[in-house]
Amino acid sequence: MEQKKFEFKKLELPKQERGWFERTFLSKTMLYVVIGAILTSAYYYFTEWQNYSVITYKDVIEGTSVGALVGLFMAKSPCANNKC
Repeated sequence: MEQKKFEFKKLELPKQERGWFERTFLSKTMLYVVIGAILTSAYYYFTEWQNYSVITYKDVIEGTSVGALVGLFMAKSPCANNKC
């Protein structure tokens, strides 16, 4: 039985270079982290921080950090990538 010889062509894809700004600040992950931090800070401001006479730096960092982690989870969770 004679074996067939397969020939393959090299697939050439156009190389798309993105700049530093696009890779870091316009990426989906960074966008979700920033939006999560802003929304959570706004939520804390209108709910919990209204009762305080003085808002400390620790409170602001806590609210922003929680929002950033929620945004990170939303961007990197399996459901965000349609793998649920």
